[in-house]
Amino acid sequence: MTKATTKILELLERIADGIDAGRAEGLAPADAAALLGISTSKLHELNARGLMPAPSELGDRCPRWSRTELKTWLLAGAPGRARWNLMRDTTMRRTG
Repeated sequence: MTKATTKILELLERIADGIDAGRAEGLAPADAAALLGISTSKLHELNARGLMPAPSELGDRCPRWSRTELKTWLLAGAPGRARWNLMRDTTMRRTG
């Protein structure tokens, strides 16, 4: 395992420890940002630039991110959205 992979896994463990496991899967922007350790404005910027998984839209202007997908995306090295879309199904099955 590379140093980078080890650091990502350690980060994910710390994040997972700080998240209430009983909360809903669909994360609001503030919760998704907290999971990733970034600000809400940075989350919106990454989303607008296509640098993270796309959210699901619940109604009009109500984005929600999958906690499982965000964690798996981080484990995969946080690729851009286009690359993530190509690898998502295989990666999610492997870690899911």
